[in-house]
Amino acid sequence: MLLVEGVAGIGKTTLINSLIRQYVKSNKRIRSLLHLTQAHTYHPLAPDGIDRELLPEQNIAHLEQILDLLNWMVSSVSDEQRKMFFCTMDTLHITHCFRPGILNWSEVTTFDRRLHELGCKLIFLRATEETIWERTVWGRRDNEFITYYGRKYGDSLDSIHRYHVQEQEKMMAIAEMSAMEKLVIDCEGDISDTSQEALDFWMS
Repeated sequence: MLLVEGVAGIGKTTLINSLIRQYVKSNKRIRSLLHLTQAHTYHPLAPDGIDRELLPEQNIAHLEQILDLLNWMVSSVSDEQRKMFFCTMDTLHITHCFRPGILNWSEVTTFDRRLHELGCKLIFLRATEETIWERTVWGRRDNEFITYYGRKYGDSLDSIHRYHVQEQEKMMAIAEMSAMEKLVIDCEGDISDTSQEALDFWMS
């Protein structure tokens, strides 16, 4: 299992798409392959009305549902000698500490440890301030991520940019405390180089 974390818009989905394509291309026989997009990992916690209240208990219950699924997927092939289950996840509990931001690290450390025990690894995509501006803010300036949800993070593009720069620093501090085996990748490089490094880490 591989969890990819990082601030919004810097290339997590692009990296995961590349990883899955490489896995399928290099294996004649495809084993159980699960990819949890943000439609499953994050969107259920992001109601259409940004001012609608979400309870911490609902966030924890959502994480537990995902863990139940992963537990079953792992346990069902636990007697196999070969790797039979492959999984990628686009954001999870680390992101939840900031978006929607109603949990803190102490409330998800047990979940993190259980992911580690299941063999999950963590990749954190790190971006420069310039890349965060270009991809997260300027590149999405006409997208509802900025025009609608962005008002949670600031009243101008500059203030939204500052928020995400600071969010990355805080996310990295939390990622460093994770029990999972982890790899930090700078996302400014060519996707082919980045994805190969990520693939080697995932499959090792």
